[in-house]
Amino acid sequence: MSAGANVFRVLWLIALIVVVALYRARVGHRLGARVAIAGFAVVIIYSAALAIAHVFALREANLQAAGIAAGRAEQVLRVAAMPTLANPTEWLSILETDRATYKFQTSLLRDVNSNTSIARFEKPIGTTAEIIAKAERDSRAQIFLGFARFPGFRVVGEDCLTQTIVQFADLRYTEPGKGRGTFSLDLPVDCPALDRSDK
Repeated sequence: MSAGANVFRVLWLIALIVVVALYRARVGHRLGARVAIAGFAVVIIYSAALAIAHVFALREANLQAAGIAAGRAEQVLRVAAMPTLANPTEWLSILETDRATYKFQTSLLRDVNSNTSIARFEKPIGTTAEIIAKAERDSRAQIFLGFARFPGFRVVGEDCLTQTIVQFADLRYTEPGKGRGTFSLDLPVDCPALDRSDK
């Protein structure tokens, strides 16, 4: 965890303690509507600051994405940057290319070339793509894919020695096989070898 992240987490904790202390001191009863106006102003300022930070984070993410894609001779399709918990200087970025989807960290304070944690999720081809296409026809998968902006896939048991399972995940929140409630879905499918033997 970076020093910047620790500073912002401490500031969040201090702000929370101050809000609780003001509530217990019943400051709202003495100041009346001014508390609501001040709270509204804080929300507007915070939202504006986050929007500005997003512009810079997305610019940095696009620079990193161009380097990642160029290193593998892939074409950039889209890039997204999302804030991390209680730290507006660190952002989770997603890159989709013509052959894969990548997850990586973008920082407003660190050099973009210092990023070493890049996760790559190849787009399915061949038999894997056939298995995933079969799983996608399930109504549960349709609902999940309607929500997921950056879906990732993993096929377990493609060798047909065990049950074949397709693991879906929205890469904004988790990865296939790591399971986080509504952000992932595991679906069993018929083994492709068994399908071929029936024909």
